[in-house]
Amino acid sequence: NTDMPGIFESIKSAMVGAGMNLTGAEALILGAGGTTRAAGMALSLLGCRITLASRSPERAWQIASRMGWEVDGMETAVKGSWRVVANTTPVGMYPDRVAETLFPAAHCRPPLLAFHAVHTPPETLFLRAPPIARPVPVPLLDLLPRPAAAPFPPLPASPIPPLPSLPF
Repeated sequence: NTDMPGIFESIKSAMVGAGMNLTGAEALILGAGGTTRAAGMALSLLGCRITLASRSPERAWQIASRMGWEVDGMETAVKGSWRVVANTTPVGMYPDRVAETLFPAAHCRPPLLAFHAVHTPPETLFLRAPPIARPVPVPLLDLLPRPAAAPFPPLPASPIPPLPSLPF
């Protein structure tokens, strides 16, 4: 899986560009799926303390208990003072959920690093917060690891050998 290294490099690049240090920073991750785990691992490696909030609290607890992270209720979590907010849910995605956000702009307090695992539109309602509280976005296209952007190598000229026959 390339999600974690891609997220790590993308967040690290955005951090450096914004002059941020995330060591000891409180990070809120919205969601409870595979991208949630990848974002949590990447942020942990960057020194963040992780809290999950999900519309599926039991799934969030399963992930958090294995990883040593915290869990908070969605309603109270979005009101916290976070240095990093990562939305790993489809909320905000085109076409059905573009007018929605799980993290209202009113709760953005700079400096805030924002990661949104939404590819369309590139700037979601959450990322369009007022300029005073505008988060530092982590571009989703950077989730592709750098080598993955290169073309695939050509296939070998020799044919692939047949599978051996099985004894049963």
